Amino acid sequence: MSERWNPEGYAKSNIVEVLNMLNDAWFKSILNNVIFEKHDRVLECGVGGGKWSALFAMLGCDVTMLDNNAEMLYIAQDNFPYFKFRTRLDDVRTLNTVEDNYHDLVFSDGLAEHFLDDNERKNVIRNMCDKLAPGGLLIYTVPIKSMKEDEHQYADEQEIEV
Repeated sequence: MSERWNPEGYAKSNIVEVLNMLNDAWFKSILNNVIFEKHDRVLECGVGGGKWSALFAMLGCDVTMLDNNAEMLYIAQDNFPYFKFRTRLDDVRTLNTVEDNYHDLVFSDGLAEHFLDDNERKNVIRNMCDKLAPGGLLIYTVPIKSMKEDEHQYADEQEIEV
């Protein structure tokens, strides 16, 4: 796992940023292809500043934020104190504290690039899939900026068979 990650760099996030995400072309493409139901159970892995969790909460979802860094969970909650989130201090390489076959959506944006080994990434994806309820959806992305900055070289598009 890459050790160049720094919690302070992810600390700033607010409701204006979340509202702006609703106009983002990438997120609109998700909204056009995925129907979110009120009370859908969402697990966000690697919460950063909490903006994605806040967005799913705004859509009426029941959100659990997961991170392996307690400070990040506190920061994300502090950024969005008006939402109720469940939190899990856990590592996506194990996911010991999360129920299997439970979540309607498991979401992760900007976590894959921290795992520099293909087998480790495959294991993380398998772990996330184990947490999905039947018919659930995994959205697992690598931001372009992270792909360019990371030590590991990614192809433009890469599918990993699990």
